[in-house]
Amino acid sequence: MNRYASIYLFLSLFVLSAHAQENEQTDSLGQYYQSYDFVHVIKLLSEKDSLNETESQYLAKSYLQLGQVEEAKTIYENALKKDSSNVKLKNDLAATYLKIGDLPKAMELYQEMLAQDPENAFYQRKVASIYEGQLEIIKAISAYRKALDLNQKDIASAESLAELYLKIQQFDLADSLLSVYLAHYPNQSNLLKTQLKTLYKKRKYQEVSEVAERLFAKKDSALLSLKLAGIAAFHQKKFETAISFMSKVIQVDKKSEILHYYLGLSYREIGETEKATEFLEKAIDLGVTENLGNYYLQLAVSYEEEENFPEAIKAYQIAYKSSKDKVILYHLARNYDRYYKDKSIALSYYQKYLEEEDTANQFLQNYSKHRIEELKVARHFGLDSLN
Repeated sequence: MNRYASIYLFLSLFVLSAHAQENEQTDSLGQYYQSYDFVHVIKLLSEKDSLNETESQYLAKSYLQLGQVEEAKTIYENALKKDSSNVKLKNDLAATYLKIGDLPKAMELYQEMLAQDPENAFYQRKVASIYEGQLEIIKAISAYRKALDLNQKDIASAESLAELYLKIQQFDLADSLLSVYLAHYPNQSNLLKTQLKTLYKKRKYQEVSEVAERLFAKKDSALLSLKLAGIAAFHQKKFETAISFMSKVIQVDKKSEILHYYLGLSYREIGETEKATEFLEKAIDLGVTENLGNYYLQLAVSYEEEENFPEAIKAYQIAYKSSKDKVILYHLARNYDRYYKDKSIALSYYQKYLEEEDTANQFLQNYSKHRIEELKVARHFGLDSLN
């Protein structure tokens, strides 16, 4: 064997030995990880100067398993810098951003991946869930619809979309969507729970009781199911049943004014006046009002963008009643101004808005003053061709 052949053989054996050692270490990491010995995985890999993709994955996932999310994020970010087109790393990093609540960065990654793969229903659902987390309800609804267009069997998106319809009080839309999915998945508990809430909002109390019984038969006796079943029983004049359900809930949910209210009414119906008085007084003490202002405001903006001004006005009115946000007065004025020939109501809202002295929105204030003058001139001359 000549000298060069000897050197080649030596180098080949060296490379094979290195690969064998690397594979052996990878197998060891896998064994430690599968044995839930995440600390050992971290100890082995933290001592290395550089990591390959597999090692980065083991290290990051071990940190995640131990709740050290920031450390995992750093590992993924560094790995992605080395391999910027790696889809798996992008997904893992996006999921990690979600864990630490960094919704904008997660959104950026998912939208980037969705742009590269626009038919990917998973990415579309993730985008929708982030919009929902940011309380951008209308955008979330649109994104969930797209997710369902891409994958009609996506029960999770259907459930989330139905819940959002409930939040903006579009009960018929929620009911219609749930009916379609429950026809295919009749025993899906989450869909049944959302249907229970939808039927309750629509005051279909007999159907509420029927759905609740289906859930109870599945050994699913969540407090909300018991609560709605109890209220539904009250409206069906089944007062003993109502008391039975709601009494179980109130042992846990002791500060619910609606439970105290209905328990008070139920006890009065069966003639137990002292208990009735006790629960009704407690209901008054606990009384609160839910704030749906933000949802209605976003719904109103959506309607206005579609130039559906009558529905926009209704939504803005509810939003203002709930939040008392002075800017909504301006939006009401503009929508009345754009839709109705009679400008008297628009003029009234412009004036109400100016009375609020909204110094943070000087442009809106100036426009309102300008528009008021135009409307007054038009009214004075008996014509209005300004809109």
